[in-house]
Amino acid sequence: MRLALITARGGSNRIPKKNVRPFANQGPMITLPIKALLSSGLFEEVCVDTDSEEIAEISRNAGASVPYLRPTHLAQNNVPTLEVVRHAISRLRLKPEDELLVAYPTNYLTPEHYRLAFEAFNFSSGDFLVSVTPVQSRVDRLFSLSTQSKLLRLEVRHDGDQATEPQLYTDAGKFYLGRVSSWVTTTGIFTSSEVFRLDWKYGIDVDTPDDWNLAEE
Repeated sequence: MRLALITARGGSNRIPKKNVRPFANQGPMITLPIKALLSSGLFEEVCVDTDSEEIAEISRNAGASVPYLRPTHLAQNNVPTLEVVRHAISRLRLKPEDELLVAYPTNYLTPEHYRLAFEAFNFSSGDFLVSVTPVQSRVDRLFSLSTQSKLLRLEVRHDGDQATEPQLYTDAGKFYLGRVSSWVTTTGIFTSSEVFRLDWKYGIDVDTPDDWNLAEE
């Protein structure tokens, strides 16, 4: 069985009611991943895990199932995704061999993204497939700060006269794909994972009003 799980708590710190706010004239934000996941034709069920009755109603109207409401203690800002997913696995009574794609609601990927992700996962040797985007800045132009707030240049390895600059990637925070057995036993999603590369425009972290505006553009 293949199941998609969208984790969508009701609270939002910087963009009020972010998950149900209209996005780019396409309806409430959460309806975008629901429609894309359903249109992909990959899943027996697209399920929304939420503590909000409003999100639940909008999700059902968009075609998703909402078989339960998330307990309040799992709907706090500091609760790890892994804890939420394991609770969902238990409630949904999923089997170890089931494939589970966990998506975040601020996600406007296309059905084709999900089809390609499953193709990549089928050839993957990792426990998870994680969506990533490349870091735009060059490594030799990145700095950290000392305890005295002074700039510290990051070291770049050199091979003779040539600087070797590895391409850096960041978690796009759009989806994580793995079998239920991996979700239940892992100590961390990134400990044994392969990557699904996204163009930067699909990997915007929609966390502030400026992020929202950029994503809509």
